[in-house]
Amino acid sequence: MKEALADIVKYAGGFVVTLVIETDNGETKIEAKHDKDYILVRGKLKTALKDLPGRNGFGNLETLKLILDDPLNKADSAKVEVITRQKDSTTFVEEIRVGAGKNLDRYRLMSSDLVKVGKPYKAKDQQHEIDMPLTKDLVAMVSYFAQKYSQYEPFFRPKIVNGDFRLYITEENAASSGGFVTLAENVKGDITRPQLYSCSELISVLKLASENNGNFKMNFKGAILLEFSSDYVDWEFVLPGQIIAQQGV
Repeated sequence: MKEALADIVKYAGGFVVTLVIETDNGETKIEAKHDKDYILVRGKLKTALKDLPGRNGFGNLETLKLILDDPLNKADSAKVEVITRQKDSTTFVEEIRVGAGKNLDRYRLMSSDLVKVGKPYKAKDQQHEIDMPLTKDLVAMVSYFAQKYSQYEPFFRPKIVNGDFRLYITEENAASSGGFVTLAENVKGDITRPQLYSCSELISVLKLASENNGNFKMNFKGAILLEFSSDYVDWEFVLPGQIIAQQGV
């Protein structure tokens, strides 16, 4: 379990500060939400964490990361002990202890009710008009594009133009510098709900997904879905976007 928790914190911890881990019906799932609603994080453990029963809130993931990264706790001799408690016939985890010999770290959990998880996004129920594998070259192109122009506008504007799927920074008739990059060709249809996506957040998830042979998906209602697998978790990072009309731009 120690390695699985380290894997969860490694991939989710860069985007959220709290998350929920729930084990039910032989499955362990992860839910979390960026504090500015830029990203929804979903995950399913490849092997259920049976020692983490119920629905549990994990707060201050940086503390948990420091505990798990401690060389003393990485040693094979370091053991993990899960302290559970009963309340109203429900079992939940109160504390996780990690230590070896005369050293001990105690990580206290929080109520899952206090963790923002957002509305469920069921990827299997969604139609994704754009579905393509991510490559490091494509992500490098997008990253360099943002490096040139995000100082003028820190958001990407996806558009379909003559069948090309493009990411713009600033409009073509804007007074400031800008441009676009093309991610895919021969795309049918058009984006029905124009949205903005944070350059920094999207690039961060793109890099993470491309390093793990991930896929980029987008539906024309505006949601971007990045799918990839780490050693212990199958991940879905959803970027709902911000509707342009609500931003007044």
